[in-house]
Amino acid sequence: MGLKQIREEIDAIDSQMKELFQTRMELSRQVIESKKQTKAAVYVPEREQEVLETCSDKVAEELVSGIKAFFRKIMEISRSYQYAQLVEEDAELKKLPQKEGSVSLSFDCPQGSGQFASCLSVLTDSELTPEEILAERQGDACHCRIRISGDFSVESAKAAALFVRKETEHFRIN
Repeated sequence: MGLKQIREEIDAIDSQMKELFQTRMELSRQVIESKKQTKAAVYVPEREQEVLETCSDKVAEELVSGIKAFFRKIMEISRSYQYAQLVEEDAELKKLPQKEGSVSLSFDCPQGSGQFASCLSVLTDSELTPEEILAERQGDACHCRIRISGDFSVESAKAAALFVRKETEHFRIN
Protein backbone atom coordinates (compact mmCIF):
# COMPACT_ATOMS: atom_id res chain seq x y z
CA MET A 1 0.00 0.00 0.00
CA GLY A 2 1.33 3.42 -0.95
CA LEU A 3 1.64 6.48 1.26
CA LYS A 4 -1.40 8.12 -0.31
CA GLN A 5 -3.60 5.09 0.46
CA ILE A 6 -2.26 4.84 4.00
CA ARG A 7 -3.09 8.50 4.59
CA GLU A 8 -6.59 8.01 3.18
CA GLU A 9 -7.16 5.15 5.62
CA ILE A 10 -5.85 7.27 8.49
CA ASP A 11 -8.20 10.09 7.45
CA ALA A 12 -11.14 7.65 7.43
CA ILE A 13 -10.22 6.39 10.91
CA ASP A 14 -9.85 9.99 12.16
CA SER A 15 -13.33 10.75 10.84
CA GLN A 16 -14.74 7.76 12.74
CA MET A 17 -12.86 8.82 15.87
CA LYS A 18 -14.32 12.32 15.58
CA GLU A 19 -17.85 10.89 15.53
CA LEU A 20 -17.08 8.60 18.47
CA PHE A 21 -15.54 11.50 20.37
CA GLN A 22 -18.67 13.60 19.93
CA THR A 23 -20.82 10.71 21.12
CA ARG A 24 -18.55 10.20 24.14
CA MET A 25 -18.75 13.89 25.04
CA GLU A 26 -22.56 13.79 24.85
CA LEU A 27 -22.49 10.87 27.26
CA SER A 28 -20.07 12.83 29.44
CA ARG A 29 -22.61 15.67 29.51
CA GLN A 30 -25.24 13.20 30.67
CA VAL A 31 -22.87 11.92 33.36
CA ILE A 32 -22.38 15.41 34.81
CA GLU A 33 -26.13 16.02 34.83
CA SER A 34 -26.52 12.87 36.92
CA LYS A 35 -23.59 13.81 39.18
CA LYS A 36 -25.06 17.27 39.77
CA GLN A 37 -28.19 15.65 41.17
CA THR A 38 -26.30 13.23 43.41
CA LYS A 39 -23.44 15.66 44.26
CA ALA A 40 -20.98 12.95 43.15
CA ALA A 41 -17.36 13.87 42.37
CA VAL A 42 -16.31 14.37 38.76
CA TYR A 43 -12.96 12.69 39.32
CA VAL A 44 -13.18 9.09 40.50
CA PRO A 45 -9.65 7.63 40.37
CA GLU A 46 -10.86 4.05 40.86
CA ARG A 47 -13.14 4.30 37.82
CA GLU A 48 -10.34 5.74 35.71
CA GLN A 49 -7.98 2.95 36.79
CA GLU A 50 -10.64 0.42 35.80
CA VAL A 51 -10.95 2.05 32.35
CA LEU A 52 -7.17 2.02 31.87
CA GLU A 53 -6.96 -1.66 32.79
CA THR A 54 -9.81 -2.56 30.44
CA CYS A 55 -8.51 -0.50 27.53
CA SER A 56 -5.02 -1.99 27.75
CA ASP A 57 -6.24 -5.58 27.96
CA LYS A 58 -5.34 -7.63 24.86
CA VAL A 59 -3.25 -4.79 23.38
CA ALA A 60 0.21 -5.52 21.98
CA GLU A 61 2.80 -4.91 24.72
CA GLU A 62 4.57 -2.16 22.78
CA LEU A 63 1.26 -0.23 22.52
CA VAL A 64 0.12 -0.46 26.16
CA SER A 65 1.71 2.81 27.34
CA GLY A 66 0.37 4.60 24.24
CA ILE A 67 -3.20 3.32 24.65
CA LYS A 68 -3.15 4.27 28.33
CA ALA A 69 -1.91 7.78 27.47
CA PHE A 70 -4.63 8.07 24.80
CA PHE A 71 -7.39 7.11 27.23
CA ARG A 72 -5.95 9.26 30.04
CA LYS A 73 -6.14 12.26 27.70
CA ILE A 74 -9.70 11.43 26.64
CA MET A 75 -10.75 11.14 30.30
CA GLU A 76 -8.95 14.39 31.12
CA ILE A 77 -10.85 16.17 28.32
CA SER A 78 -14.09 14.61 29.52
CA ARG A 79 -13.52 15.76 33.10
CA SER A 80 -12.63 19.26 31.95
CA TYR A 81 -15.86 19.34 29.93
CA GLN A 82 -17.80 18.22 33.00
CA TYR A 83 -16.14 20.87 35.18
CA ALA A 84 -17.25 23.51 32.65
CA GLN A 85 -20.82 22.61 33.62
CA LEU A 86 -20.03 23.34 37.29
CA VAL A 87 -18.10 26.62 37.00
CA GLU A 88 -20.96 28.88 38.09
CA GLU A 89 -21.45 26.87 41.28
CA ASP A 90 -17.92 27.41 42.62
CA ALA A 91 -17.36 30.51 44.76
CA GLU A 92 -13.55 30.05 44.89
CA LEU A 93 -13.34 30.87 41.17
CA LYS A 94 -14.56 34.42 41.90
CA LYS A 95 -10.92 35.16 42.84
CA LEU A 96 -9.87 34.68 39.20
CA PRO A 97 -9.45 37.77 37.01
CA GLN A 98 -12.69 38.62 35.19
CA LYS A 99 -10.94 39.23 31.85
CA GLU A 100 -7.32 39.09 30.68
CA GLY A 101 -4.90 38.75 33.53
CA SER A 102 -2.57 36.50 35.44
CA VAL A 103 -2.85 34.58 38.66
CA SER A 104 -0.86 32.08 40.70
CA LEU A 105 -2.37 28.72 41.56
CA SER A 106 -0.84 26.77 44.46
CA PHE A 107 -1.70 23.15 45.14
CA ASP A 108 -0.36 19.77 46.20
CA CYS A 109 -0.49 16.51 44.26
CA PRO A 110 0.38 13.02 45.52
CA GLN A 111 3.91 12.15 44.41
CA GLY A 112 3.88 10.00 41.28
CA SER A 113 0.13 10.42 40.66
CA GLY A 114 0.45 12.19 37.32
CA GLN A 115 -1.94 14.90 38.55
CA PHE A 116 0.60 17.71 38.09
CA ALA A 117 0.99 16.79 34.41
CA SER A 118 -2.81 16.57 33.99
CA CYS A 119 -3.30 19.98 35.58
CA LEU A 120 -0.64 21.61 33.43
CA SER A 121 -2.09 19.94 30.33
CA VAL A 122 -5.64 21.14 31.07
CA LEU A 123 -4.45 24.69 31.78
CA THR A 124 -2.49 24.93 28.53
CA ASP A 125 -5.26 23.20 26.52
CA SER A 126 -7.52 26.03 27.75
CA GLU A 127 -5.18 28.55 26.12
CA LEU A 128 -3.80 29.76 29.41
CA THR A 129 -0.08 30.49 29.31
CA PRO A 130 2.19 29.25 32.08
CA GLU A 131 4.59 32.03 33.00
CA GLU A 132 6.26 30.41 35.97
CA ILE A 133 6.18 26.82 37.20
CA LEU A 134 7.53 25.58 40.49
CA ALA A 135 7.16 21.99 41.64
CA GLU A 136 9.00 20.64 44.64
CA ARG A 137 8.72 17.45 46.61
CA GLN A 138 7.44 17.78 50.17
CA GLY A 139 7.18 14.36 51.78
CA ASP A 140 4.80 12.18 49.78
CA ALA A 141 3.41 15.16 47.87
CA CYS A 142 4.51 17.49 45.14
CA HIS A 143 3.88 21.13 46.07
CA CYS A 144 3.15 23.11 42.92
CA ARG A 145 2.81 26.77 42.04
CA ILE A 146 1.91 27.84 38.54
CA ARG A 147 1.58 31.46 37.44
CA ILE A 148 -0.72 31.51 34.44
CA SER A 149 -2.06 34.26 32.23
CA GLY A 150 -4.83 34.50 29.71
CA ASP A 151 -8.46 35.38 29.24
CA PHE A 152 -10.26 34.18 32.35
CA SER A 153 -13.65 35.26 31.03
CA VAL A 154 -13.59 32.20 28.75
CA GLU A 155 -15.49 29.20 30.12
CA SER A 156 -12.65 26.77 29.34
CA ALA A 157 -10.22 28.82 31.47
CA LYS A 158 -12.58 28.73 34.43
CA ALA A 159 -13.18 25.02 33.89
CA ALA A 160 -9.41 24.43 33.86
CA ALA A 161 -9.03 26.27 37.17
CA LEU A 162 -11.90 24.23 38.63
CA PHE A 163 -10.26 21.04 37.35
CA VAL A 164 -7.08 21.94 39.27
CA ARG A 165 -9.08 22.97 42.35
CA LYS A 166 -11.09 19.75 42.51
CA GLU A 167 -8.35 17.29 41.61
CA THR A 168 -5.58 18.52 43.89
CA GLU A 169 -5.15 19.25 47.59
CA HIS A 170 -4.56 22.54 49.41
CA PHE A 171 -5.59 24.59 46.36
CA ARG A 172 -5.22 28.35 46.59
CA ILE A 173 -5.60 31.21 44.14
CA ASN A 174 -3.01 33.91 44.90
